[in-house]
Amino acid sequence: MYAAIRRVRAVAGARRALLALALAVGMGAAHAHAGDVKILSADIPPYSIKDGETQGFVAEVAKEIARRVGQSPELNYSSWSRVYKAIQTQPNRLLAPIARTPQREEKLTWVVPVYPDRMVVMTYGEDAEKLSLKEAAEKGMVGVQQDSLMHELAKKRGIDASNLDISGDTATPARKLAAGRIDAWLVLESMAMMTMKQEGIDPGPAKIGEVIKEFTIYIGGSPDLPDQVVKRWRDAFEAMKKDGTYAEIMSMYGV
Repeated sequence: MYAAIRRVRAVAGARRALLALALAVGMGAAHAHAGDVKILSADIPPYSIKDGETQGFVAEVAKEIARRVGQSPELNYSSWSRVYKAIQTQPNRLLAPIARTPQREEKLTWVVPVYPDRMVVMTYGEDAEKLSLKEAAEKGMVGVQQDSLMHELAKKRGIDASNLDISGDTATPARKLAAGRIDAWLVLESMAMMTMKQEGIDPGPAKIGEVIKEFTIYIGGSPDLPDQVVKRWRDAFEAMKKDGTYAEIMSMYGV
């Protein structure tokens, strides 16, 4: 898989050269903003992976767009709590990835829709039951990532804090679920599958219970992100879809 991803990057580089002149047109004032824009991220497999041979498909898309618009493709990693606060309070920031929800709608600029995903209640084991969120909480402990979309939803659903096992990353609940230390995991499906594979956990015994919501994973921006920057990112993303780069990146991750 890694060799295939490297080939995709090489092809994308050639395509960027062909698009350079077109993207240069109309930069004007927007170019002045581009150097100030920073891309934030957190270690959230399979969307963004801080340390690994693969980078995550949302990270790959964000970096490719950045290169096409003449911006630094560097991703600035921190904990989810920190980057989520920063994207709301600091100017000229992009965040890859973030799920678009009604609760977040007015807080950010929604720049590029990368991938649709779904939030599920996952249990683990050959004899594991498929549970709703309510049933999982009644049975015992439900794993969630701190300040994540799932954490927000669990609180909104009235799940008692004593029934939530809160972690700062995605690997911890994956390991706990497989070891039987929590009863269920409230998680985005693609995130769960990728994390299990990375942790050496067989995803075969995983059971999907309640499908709570479907979401689109975005590259989001600060509330005051300049319109010119937003337009250039969207135009570059559309170009990626037209020339096949987007499809190639996604296929390398099996999504």
